[in-house]
Amino acid sequence: MAMRVVDEVGRSGSFAAAARALGLSTPTVSRLVADLEAELGVRLFNRTTRRVSPTDAGSRFLKNSSSLLEGVESLLDETRAVHQEPRGRLRVSCVNAFGIDQVAPAIPEFLERYPGISLELDLSNRKVDLIDEHFDVAIRIGGDGGLDDSTLVARKISSQCLVFAATSDY
Repeated sequence: MAMRVVDEVGRSGSFAAAARALGLSTPTVSRLVADLEAELGVRLFNRTTRRVSPTDAGSRFLKNSSSLLEGVESLLDETRAVHQEPRGRLRVSCVNAFGIDQVAPAIPEFLERYPGISLELDLSNRKVDLIDEHFDVAIRIGGDGGLDDSTLVARKISSQCLVFAATSDY
């Protein structure tokens, strides 16, 4: 934050203008600049009641900080975008019957809605180790939701009613 404040003070030439641009109070801007100067052990700005101008060290700092701030902003925007639009590989383990009847028919719509997702569906009745086998989700039927690993979370997503039927000849 302090680097962004110093950059804005350097661009605007004023603590008050920088405060307005950043939505901060002037004393907060002044304190952040002073704290950074104390940490660096150099004065970044010469201050008068009418004007703020960068020192030699301040000019070098501003020259280098601008490109760094642009890189940081780009990284932050990229990271935010990941959370806005899901993307990447999703590995799902599912029991055969539920996977064939419920999950497989929903895949085309899911992939259309989330084109950035690469889905890998493993249909198997075996109990998988989500961590060691790198699965993101496992869908299982029955049980009490008890998990061997306390860092995992179980959620009920559906109910199913089992009916046993037979004839007297059976």
